[in-house]
Amino acid sequence: MPDLHHLVEPRGDEPLAVAGDRDAVYTAGDKKVNVTLADTTGDQAALGTVATMVVTFGDGYSMLIDKTTTIKRLTLNGSPAAYRWNATTLNGEFIVVVGGRFVAKAEGAGVENIEVLRDFVEHVNLKALGELK
Repeated sequence: MPDLHHLVEPRGDEPLAVAGDRDAVYTAGDKKVNVTLADTTGDQAALGTVATMVVTFGDGYSMLIDKTTTIKRLTLNGSPAAYRWNATTLNGEFIVVVGGRFVAKAEGAGVENIEVLRDFVEHVNLKALGELK
């Protein structure tokens, strides 16, 4: 399995902890973001487990749950992506699947909006990730 950690570009934030070489946790006060990079080796069961929203819903799907949580399926730089955002609790996740194999995910709590999590995912070099073999 390839080393994925070097594909996360610096954001100016220091990771609080690094689990293995694929997860990084960033904190600032009560705000917390966990960034995960995963190689599913193209296994559909693994992909479905790690990126359920991307695999389950079609592009353009959007749903509001209990007037507070939005689920949306979209495309990010040509790759299938999805997010879940709760505007009341200020937590959610943003996921992208690259090359039908690699997953970049940012999960956050106490962050301002879903764009914060999208920004973390966009700081992953998705092009280089998709070029890995």
